[in-house]
Parts: sequence; structure tokens; C-alpha cells
Amino acid sequence: MEDQRLTQLHPGSLDHSVLTRQNHHRSKDVWNGEVEKPILCRRSDGNFWNLVHDRPIHRRVLQILIDAGFYGVYRVGRIQLDHAFITSLVERWRPETHTFHLRVGEATITLQDVAILYGLPVEGRPVLGIDSTRKTEEWQNMCDALLGFRPHSYCLFGSRLEISALATYMEQLPLLDDDADEVVVHQRARCYMLWMIGGILFPDTSGNKVKLMYLTLLDDITQIGTYSWGSAVLACLYRALCRATRPKNNELCGFIPLLQVWAWERLKMVHPDRRQAREGAIRFSNDLPGPPHACKWNVQLSWTHTTQYVLPLFRDQLDNLVDEHFVWEPYTLDVMENLPEYCRSGEYFWRAVVPLLCWDVLEMHQPNRVLRQFGMRQFIPVSCNFADNHDMHDRRGRQNTDWAREHARLILVWNDRANQVCEARLADGPIAYDDDYLVWYRRITRQIIGNPSFQFPKGYASLAPVAEVMARQLHMIYQYGIELRQQPSMEVAGRKVMEMCSDGLSAAIEAQRLRVQPMYVPVEQPLVDHAVNPHKRGRAGRRKKRRAIAATNVEERSEMSNTNSDLERDSGAGGSVKGDGNLNVEAELGMDSSQFAEPRFDMACSSTQFRDGNGDGSELHNVDIQLVLYQTPPSQQFDMNNFGDGFDDDDVHHSPARPDRQVNYDNTPSQMTLEASYVTTIGSVDDKPMEQAIPSRGRGRARFYKRRVNNNVDAPRRQNPAHPIAPLRCYKP
Repeated sequence: MEDQRLTQLHPGSLDHSVLTRQNHHRSKDVWNGEVEKPILCRRSDGNFWNLVHDRPIHRRVLQILIDAGFYGVYRVGRIQLDHAFITSLVERWRPETHTFHLRVGEATITLQDVAILYGLPVEGRPVLGIDSTRKTEEWQNMCDALLGFRPHSYCLFGSRLEISALATYMEQLPLLDDDADEVVVHQRARCYMLWMIGGILFPDTSGNKVKLMYLTLLDDITQIGTYSWGSAVLACLYRALCRATRPKNNELCGFIPLLQVWAWERLKMVHPDRRQAREGAIRFSNDLPGPPHACKWNVQLSWTHTTQYVLPLFRDQLDNLVDEHFVWEPYTLDVMENLPEYCRSGEYFWRAVVPLLCWDVLEMHQPNRVLRQFGMRQFIPVSCNFADNHDMHDRRGRQNTDWAREHARLILVWNDRANQVCEARLADGPIAYDDDYLVWYRRITRQIIGNPSFQFPKGYASLAPVAEVMARQLHMIYQYGIELRQQPSMEVAGRKVMEMCSDGLSAAIEAQRLRVQPMYVPVEQPLVDHAVNPHKRGRAGRRKKRRAIAATNVEERSEMSNTNSDLERDSGAGGSVKGDGNLNVEAELGMDSSQFAEPRFDMACSSTQFRDGNGDGSELHNVDIQLVLYQTPPSQQFDMNNFGDGFDDDDVHHSPARPDRQVNYDNTPSQMTLEASYVTTIGSVDDKPMEQAIPSRGRGRARFYKRRVNNNVDAPRRQNPAHPIAPLRCYKP
């Protein structure tokens, strides 16, 4: 049992090795009582469903939708969204793993769900092309040729078209005749598909615009079905979920009906009851392909046993989720047998770990983290290598980019998807509470979202966090009873304590906790996170990032100044400097260690001495400096041959990749000069801490300001015109 008492509920994680962006996650603000409003779900399909209800799509156009892969979306119809329920899921989404972190384990939307629920094709080429820059007149000409109408210039915003303009045009079109010209049929089909792309499958946060770059893929009607629209939809949904987890973002785009139907299929305690078919629903002839699995939710729904639009309730239900309430495998054999053939497209690689591509969007499909969704035994997955700001990349500033060429190496992995399938043993039943995976998962995840300290005066009162506190306390008291039983005089009392705790946990359906040791107090460790402010880009964003990182290390710097005096020094050449005074190089130089091939190492330099600059040489000063460098790729490594020889004249080490940047050691009588691009220092002068260097506003260069120690005395310095970098100077006191 932990040495600390459980005085308050800790939501997790206890181990920060996986969830590294917690400080910039929406769940942190929820815990602090700062977020209570549901996220606004963006889409623009209301008029589309009204149009096809009043004027069903012609049979010839419908056949094109079938061949292109959009028939399943049309067959399912409009799904009413619950913004509060979607918000509770976003609070559980983790951009570090691309999974929902639930109480029972990780779960996510996979290619299997995309194919079965909506019948979108996952087999085929990635949705990529050349993002060409065109003038307004050129876009108008393309719309005229492919869609049959020429939008006004005020309806075009760069390469985006207002969906309302497309809707107005289609509402005015006459019904198609059976003998209509093939060109007209193709134009009508492209209008429907472009509206579905911009309003249903790939909506952006504008809520009323469609990117015309998709129109270039609809030019050849026979080639539309060769694209993997399902993987592209999943990539954009992953990206939208990652962005929505940021605290300041209050909007969500992407194919949100897929997310809600996926959750309804698996969460028993929140999905509504299905009643009879809706009145006035579109009727389809029997000779058409059957509907996808999500079509079962396009009926009259009843919320007799659950509720709608109550965010605290949904959050509480997920905080209190148990394994019996989550369906890991909703697609039974009966379901699979009744599905149409197009819903089983690409079944052979549903478990493949492959990149998901859609123009500029790049996300990873990781079924290896959710193997229980495929009926397999889950193992502890390998760590993810997503960049902290991977979800902030977009098309801005990337005009005329050939995205197929940009993602050429990833396309090779996608084409080899049959060999990227992850395998594991079949599960022989529910996973045990003391399984190695669950023990690891409970330490790295954030189990609780709602905070029991914040109870609002009206509305639903959350109970799950309070119940969790009581269950944890009983668990720890039970462990205390085990310790009491080890004492002969307290054996009976210890047994009574254990029995009472066991009965209480059993009544609360939490007896499985007794199989493991209580682990509720976090291990003290730093949470490393360098997330980028999403509202700042370019040079300003990088400068703000460096300032934010430097601000988070103010306390570390103050501690370093106190520990510098404890450095252990070895005298003479080849000596070393040791201690706890290492600087955070990323903070000091504004660099990310991920750009280097190997982790950083510390290169210790020997102590040195210099006389004062007054000419008499009567006063001797000791200087200890430690260099902290990064080990870079061979083409960028510094020459390390002369390190450790003390500070001799003309000891200059060049970088092969940057011959103009030097590490220069100069022991002129009253100063020492350090110039480098990937170097920082710690040390002292006469056992007094030397103030550290800080970066200036240089563009791509590590510039250092002059800092003096105590009462500095100016001394003549040697200026090298070839290197106009302001050096770090160590003056004698």
C-alpha cells in the first residue's frame, strides 16, 4: 500500500509516459471546472436530406453512386446528433494514441467500422491529388463543365464553394428523364457526390463550404470508385477529434454520424431504444444492394431508458463504465452474414497498421491498440511516435503541392497493407482485472473526467467520481487489513476489516479490485509537453512556443542555481564536472530533441584557471564549465577529438555540416568565449553560480546575450568579424 494517504481523488494518469499532452487537453479544463459547454458539431446536410426526400435520386444517378462507393451513406440517411454525447466522447479521445481512453481499456473507430456501418470503400487508392491554385474564373469554368452550373464569384472563397449555392442550383433543377443525356446524368451525379463530400463526409468548421479540390477527383466517373474513401473519411475524423481535444477549440467537424453510431453500437447504457421505421422514409426497390449496418439506427428512437443532451450525465456514465456495459464485438456472425458485399470490402486488412491519407491529412490506423474489438487478446502496445503538433498541419502555404508525391513513401506502406496486419491470440473470455495489460493501462490512462469538487446548483449531479473515491478508500483499507492480520494480536481485527471492505466492494460491483495492489497515488515525475499554441503559426508561433517553454522552466532554473554549488569537480586536464545542474536545452535553445538522431549527452570539461586582468597577476580565479550537447547525425556532429584538454588557445572545433559555426574556447586573461549552435553551459566562477545564457530573437541561429556575474569588470574582448554572434562571456568578479 502507498505510503501516502488518499486524501483526494486523482484522475490519472499516474505514469505520464503515454499521455504527454495532458496539460493541453480538454479534460484538464473539465477537471478544473472551466468547461461545461458542449462542442458544436459542424455539418451541412440538412437541405440535402430534405431534397432527396422530396425528390428521390434517379435510378441512373443512383447507379453511379453505387459504383463510386457513396450508396451506403445515402441509404443510411440522416442521423440526428447529440452534441452533449459527442462532447463526452471527445473528452475521452487521446491524440497521443488515436483512441478513446475508457475505464475498461482503449477503443477506437477502425476501418472495420467504416466499412460495416456505412459501406464506404476502404480498398483502393488514397484520396490524393495535386492541390492546384486556380483563379476564380478557372474554378467557375470547372464547375460549369463538371457540375453544369457556373457559380457567382461571391460564392467562391479561394478554392472553396458555398454549399448553399450548390443547394440552390439543385433545388431548381427539373427531374431527370429516363432518356436524359449521359453528360447531364454525370453532372447531376457529381452534384450529389460533391454535396455529400462537403456536407457529410468531409465537412470543415465553416459548416457551409466544400473544397473544390475534391471536384478534380470526380472528373472521370469510372475512376471515382477506385479511391479508398473510407480510409480518407477516417483520417479526417481522427484529425478533427485531435483538434477538438484542445481546450480553446469548441467545434468539431468530420463524419460525426459515424462517431455517434459507432458509440451507440458499443455503449449499452447510453444508446436509445429502436422502435419502428420512420414515417415517410425513402423506399428502395428490392433489386438494389442491401443497406449497411448503420441503417438500423435510422428509425424512430426512444429515450425511455436513457436521456439526451445532458453532458454531465454522459460524462458520469463513462466515468462509471464497467466491462459488462461495453460491447467489444458488436458485429456478430449473424450481422456479417446479412451484410451486402460492399460492406465487407477490404476485410483482409481491417487489422492493418497503416497510414491513413487524405490530401494533407496524415493519421495512423492502429488496431494493434484495440485488438479486443477483433476478438483477440490485447497486449501492451508499443509507444506512439506522433508529434505534439501533428494535428495542426494543414494546406496553408502548400499551394500546387502534389500530395501523391509528398506521401510517396507512405503510399508504399499503404499498398503493402496486406503484410501490415497485426496478429494475436484469440481471446478466451473477458480479460481479467489483474491482467498485465489492464494493470499497465490503469497507470497510464486518465480514468476520471468529472471532478467531485465541482457540483453545479442545478441539473444532474455526478455520482461516479464520488463512488470512485469510496471504492478506492475501501480498497486501501482492505490492504491495511492484510497488514493487520500479519500481527498476531490483531489477526481477528484485520480479518474483520477485510470482510467489511470485501462486502462493500462486492455490493458496488467492484470486488475485482481486490485482485491487485491499490495504485492510486501518482509517482512524482515531470510531465514533458511542448504542445504548440494552435492560434499562432509561422515565426510568431515558434517565438511564442519558445517563450512558453522557457516560462515553464523558471522553477527549474532557480533550483539549478541552488545546486550549482554542489557540483563535484575533478582537478587537472581531463577532469569532469558532475551534478544536478543540467539545463533544459530545448527550453534554452528553442529546439526540439526529436530532430536529432540520438538523445543528448553531457560532455564534461576540465576546470581551468586565469589571472586577473590588472597586469600584476596576483589574483587567481577558478572557472568550471560543463558543456551540454546533442549527438547529431554523422554529417552534423562536432569534432570531439580535443574535448577534455582544457581551454587552450586556438582550440576551435568546426561542424562539417555548418563550417561557419564554431565551438571556440579562448582563455584570454579576463574572459572566456563560447560560440555554438547546439551547445549550452552550466558552471560557476569561484564557486559562485554563473548566470545562464538565454536565446535572443535570432532567425535559425543560436544567439546569446552577455551576462555578468556579480560586480563585472569590463575587459578588452577579441571580436571576430566572421562570426558576429554575441557570445556568452564569463567575467572575473
